[in-house]
Amino acid sequence: MKNRIIQIARQSVLLLVLLSSQFVTIAGEVVVEGMNADLTTDLLVLSDRHTEVDIDPIWDTHFGIAAVRNKITFGIDQSILQIDPIYEYKVVFDLAWEKIVGTSLVMNNLTDLELKLNFDPDGSYQDQELYTFEGGMSMNLTNIRLYKWDGASFVLTTLDRDNLFLKGEITTESYDDFAYNLVPVNLPTLSLDGSDVLVNWTSMHAAEAYDLEWAWVNAYDGETVAGEATLIPETGLMYDFK
Repeated sequence: MKNRIIQIARQSVLLLVLLSSQFVTIAGEVVVEGMNADLTTDLLVLSDRHTEVDIDPIWDTHFGIAAVRNKITFGIDQSILQIDPIYEYKVVFDLAWEKIVGTSLVMNNLTDLELKLNFDPDGSYQDQELYTFEGGMSMNLTNIRLYKWDGASFVLTTLDRDNLFLKGEITTESYDDFAYNLVPVNLPTLSLDGSDVLVNWTSMHAAEAYDLEWAWVNAYDGETVAGEATLIPETGLMYDFK
């Protein structure tokens, strides 16, 4: 983290900096989507918090999960304009998802889930069907099969039109710890950049803002040597700022 905080006219200044607290994000909702182009290859979608939960056994000391909502959609893309006769499809798939139990991810499985849609240019039709559930930090759709209605029954087929889609979506609502008194591990450092003083500190996870307090003490002793101002050593300065 680097911030340019003040311009100084001469170097006869002692700058004192105190970085004392942080504000962190309370809650956020992130939507992650996955799309299956040919309706047959596996479709894997991960929550934006999945990796942290998966690899960090104490993730719950850093953030919390308020809600996870999962949605799978089999539908007609209405943005693709096509002149079609009546048709009807269904997609069948197996679903595996990871759910948080305690602080660990536990795998769950279902087989042969079905979603259907149909189209009728002259009447009402169902342009999509959803499968929804909660708690899935990941979801993996496998063994995906597409069937088309042939007038008598559903027959296994390959994708023969451009406007069908299969989409997975995970919405994760999470929150980070809120703390006023946390400070970066390393103390701020100062450096000169021309006539500017740069203050640097290490960033902290989930920090939204930092409280940076600073003050300056005039260390000029009133004398010059060869035209240059002489300074009082820091050990000789008397100051008290509260």
